[in-house]
This record gives sequence, structure tokens and C-alpha cells, in this order.
Amino acid sequence: MTTDAAITNAKITALDAGKITTDYLSAARITAGTITADKLAANDSTPT
Repeated sequence: MTTDAAITNAKITALDAGKITTDYLSAARITAGTITADKLAANDSTPT
């Protein structure tokens, strides 16, 4: 049994991300067909 492990780099051809949880998600770009949220807050709602 592995109790502590880290993957620093991986080549993944397909990923089912049905259950990913995180505190913060940082990205330069996010593309999505649909985004559903029960709570959404924005500091600046001006489109750029």
C-alpha cells in the first residue's frame, strides 16, 4: 500500500473528471460548453 505519493508530470490521453474537488482553480483559459453553479461571485462583471 502506498501512503504518500506525488506525480510531478504525466501524459494522460483521456481523463474522466466527474469528481474533482478543489479549493482554488487557477487557469489562463477555461473553455466549457456549460457551467452550472449554485453560488457564483465576481468582483468585476465587465466583459473584456
